[in-house]
Amino acid sequence: MELKTSSSKVFALLSACLPNDQTVQKRLIVDNILELPEYRMILALPCYPVLEKYYGLDALMNCSLSALKSMDKIVAVIPNLIMHLENAVQYGEAWKLTSRDEPDWYSLRSLESLDGKLTTDTYAENVTNLTSATILDVFSGGKETRHSIGKMDSTGLRPD
Repeated sequence: MELKTSSSKVFALLSACLPNDQTVQKRLIVDNILELPEYRMILALPCYPVLEKYYGLDALMNCSLSALKSMDKIVAVIPNLIMHLENAVQYGEAWKLTSRDEPDWYSLRSLESLDGKLTTDTYAENVTNLTSATILDVFSGGKETRHSIGKMDSTGLRPD
């Protein structure tokens, strides 16, 4: 574990002195998460304002110590998952997703399950009003919101 920031170094020292202090342990883990390249990628995602409630500093500090211990694995899959979701919206069957498909953003198994549902096996581009910033709106409902993604017919129009 390479410590890059001054606060990481301080919390590493405190952790050695106070191994049973959960606040110190949590802060050390959070600082390590904040230094991950994948975490920086999450910060740069246009949909970060939505993800912030799960992966922002305040959200991370409110996680339990046991949840934080697996957060590095979770953070590592998020950038690729969002990229796969964007591709499925553009070229796959993301239009079939509903609010029931939204993952538990703190569960690696749930995130991997969603990733397994995402298909990008079509070459025809879908018609969508979702952008990179609003991509997570794909989970906002059921049939009534599916109109935001659909297949184009040969004329370039979406058949309704």
